Amino acid sequence: MSNRLDLAKQRLSADQLNITKLVSETEDVDLAEAIMNLNMQESVYRAALGSAVRVIQPSLLDFLR
Repeated sequence: MSNRLDLAKQRLSADQLNITKLVSETEDVDLAEAIMNLNMQESVYRAALGSAVRVIQPSLLDFLR
């Protein structure tokens, strides 16, 4: 009986390790790729803000109205 429990415990430990490894492979983030994507999105955002400022630039006549 004790032998079966030890074998079951070892099998569960091995399964837990395998499951942890699988979850890590599917859910972990590649840090370099994430930083590169963030920088690219920040550049696009800043470009959009810059072009919006140029299009909607108020003039002195707008303030006098």
